Amino acid sequence: MTNKLMLRNILEQYINETEEQKPDAAMDGGLDQLKAGLSDLKGYKAPEPKKEGKIDESIAALVGSGLLAAPKLIEWLGQAVNFIAKKMSKNKDIATGKGIESFGKKWEKFYINILIQGVKLTGFLESQWKDKDGKINEEKLKLVAKVLYAVILGIALTTAVKGIISPGSAIIKSIEAVFGTTKAVEIVSIAKNIASKMGVSIA
Repeated sequence: MTNKLMLRNILEQYINETEEQKPDAAMDGGLDQLKAGLSDLKGYKAPEPKKEGKIDESIAALVGSGLLAAPKLIEWLGQAVNFIAKKMSKNKDIATGKGIESFGKKWEKFYINILIQGVKLTGFLESQWKDKDGKINEEKLKLVAKVLYAVILGIALTTAVKGIISPGSAIIKSIEAVFGTTKAVEIVSIAKNIASKMGVSIA
């Protein structure tokens, strides 16, 4: 191999690795995964979560229990989770939580829009965002989508660094700062229950 060819190979490898580390490349690709998977949700009706015993009525808790009853939705979200985790696995700043808040907010509206489409398409937690007359409460619908976005980020980024998911971790604290209404402990609770169903492993 000539020196010129070796240099080009090294440069191409550097470009590829650098591209993988960019949050925007990972988030853009994850969004594409969700868009592509929307067609697979057509005709799927997400069941309402069973209210066994005393259930915490917060939207976050309901999203968690609702996802456990809706494997098709878990599979859909998992496509984005796996893509983001793979792309971000070489980003050293993620482990410290550096930059998560800024890129999380930057991509929030794009993810919320596509997640809302998925929620509407499947009727996920419909009783929470639609009244008896069929009128949609846009704020509650958006809140359901925001919790789903928090779950995607929480699982994907924790998987990327092969870290321990806990309310005190830098990643979860940064994600909590993006959402405000969804607390770190709620994100962790849902993520721990859903991660294995998504086919990913978090400590």
